[in-house]
Amino acid sequence: MEILDEFDVLSEQAEYVFWRQEKMSYESALIDILNFIKRHLECRAGFLENFKYILNARDTPFEAVAFCMRELQ
Repeated sequence: MEILDEFDVLSEQAEYVFWRQEKMSYESALIDILNFIKRHLECRAGFLENFKYILNARDTPFEAVAFCMRELQ
């Protein structure tokens, strides 16, 4: 699986947890995304494109972007 595909999976998992309030906490899902990005900074441009998509999608929680951008600046 490619790095950006893995990022998509983590993002979808976070969205699922956000809307359904599953056992895994939303904060834990956001931390997973942040740690994944930190391990793969060489894909920064791809992550930025994915974050732009998240911000433009009406049904996707934007907190993942805010959470990660605060840490990564």
